[in-house]
Amino acid sequence: VSNLRYGTQSENMLDKHRDGTFPNAIGEYKAHMIRRYRKHYGYTYPQLAELFKCSESNVAKIVSRQRYRHLV
Repeated sequence: VSNLRYGTQSENMLDKHRDGTFPNAIGEYKAHMIRRYRKHYGYTYPQLAELFKCSESNVAKIVSRQRYRHLV
């Protein structure tokens, strides 16, 4: 299967975060959109949590760059 490769547990965990398949991982695209909606459109944390199907605390950590800090 072309989409599989051997890797260490650490590499697999990084892949899960990158691909948004880690439990409770929102994914880079959605994290970017959460920040954008908050900054440009004034969405509240509860609105963003409902829209992106995650917790308000996850939204807060994304907005404050405690998560996905490497994104622009």
